[in-house]
Amino acid sequence: MEKFTPQFAVVFRDLMVQSLAQELPVTTRVLAAVPDLQREYRPSPASRSAWELSWHIAADVWFLEGIADLQFESDPDLRHANPAETTTALAKWYEHAFLAALDKVRTMASELLLAEVALGGVAAEAGMRFPASLYLLFLEKHTIHHRGQLAAYLRPMGARVPAIYGRSADER
Repeated sequence: MEKFTPQFAVVFRDLMVQSLAQELPVTTRVLAAVPDLQREYRPSPASRSAWELSWHIAADVWFLEGIADLQFESDPDLRHANPAETTTALAKWYEHAFLAALDKVRTMASELLLAEVALGGVAAEAGMRFPASLYLLFLEKHTIHHRGQLAAYLRPMGARVPAIYGRSADER
């Protein structure tokens, strides 16, 4: 991989921070749309439940913290840090914690954005080491992917699907 310049790292970071901030309200609405009485719904025995998937999305906070800290500690059980017992409480916590972590990334100096960081676990064994700033793109893809999965659960659960990119048939 070619070396990135400090200027590129800052511009890329700023672009990604703006994009992640724009995605946040959509993700928060999808999280909040999961009915508490249906949170154990899973479309297949092999699928995560809606509640498990919601917590997996909430792990984006851990990921942002890892980027800011230049190290990914073993994936913590965020349920200890956030004892949210409802989907609404989880969505509120996620929004607040995500913004706080995003602010840490927003203030990182260019040399820190260029520092190589190992993701850890199986990814580390595969040699996943990238400049910290590039993990922001991975994070955005992770969020959008799992948010799409969770959004696909909503109608079968009897919930309304919020607008994601454009209008939703459930929001007029």
